[in-house]
Amino acid sequence: TLMVSIPAKWAKQHSLDKGSEVEVEENNNILRISSKDISNKEITIALTEENKKDIKNLLTHSYRKGFEKIKFKNSTKETARQIHQIVDKMLLGFEITHRSENECIVENISEPSNKKYPDLLKRIFFLIKETHKSVFEDIKKGAYENEMEVQGMRDQSDKLILFCRRVLFKESEENMLLNWELLTFLMHIHHRYYYLYKYAKAKKFKAENEIINLSGHLEKYFNLLEDAIINNNIASVHKINTLKEEYQFGKIPQMLEKSSGKKNVM
Repeated sequence: TLMVSIPAKWAKQHSLDKGSEVEVEENNNILRISSKDISNKEITIALTEENKKDIKNLLTHSYRKGFEKIKFKNSTKETARQIHQIVDKMLLGFEITHRSENECIVENISEPSNKKYPDLLKRIFFLIKETHKSVFEDIKKGAYENEMEVQGMRDQSDKLILFCRRVLFKESEENMLLNWELLTFLMHIHHRYYYLYKYAKAKKFKAENEIINLSGHLEKYFNLLEDAIINNNIASVHKINTLKEEYQFGKIPQMLEKSSGKKNVM
């Protein structure tokens, strides 16, 4: 047996003292050390006049950091209602398990296995592609009938992305930062589709064929990204780099130069 030093800051953060046990997992030339009490991690948050406006951030940050139980002190009927809505909408596998006059507890009761991460990432790509189709079908017709569907797919995608970030934080994977950045970009892409739909509906916009044709090309462009990430296909990466010049420095700027008013947003 050999000795290895653990950073004091990390040990303190995970409440490790002399004699505490840790998990050591071997993966080829990598040793992963984790605190054993992660399944029992909980946090208590005292709500105040200042921070009760940030309940959504308090919940989602605690969730991403891997806490299994989140206790809210000084909770009221109104804040409990907000907590319920956020949990139901955004926290996969979590539910309110206790509520009293001044306390509300949210716990992990049916969270998917961390091994589901690849499947959930595929699901996120699928939801974005389905949103693309719904958005541009309505923009092509100039009739906006699918706002609830578009919003629902965005909300579901956000929920899955939050869970995937939680997995990355808990597992401390070697490529955590790259994967975190990918999830951030996917969230931004999906949100932009949603806000594009909202704008087009408000302006009663009906797209010309040039925009619809470009949307078809961009759909294929996004499919290449999916293939590169999900299937680890380096050929798709090279194709993306080639098309980047054609779209981002070619067709799209040229279309912007020719367009005006509502068309610029498209």
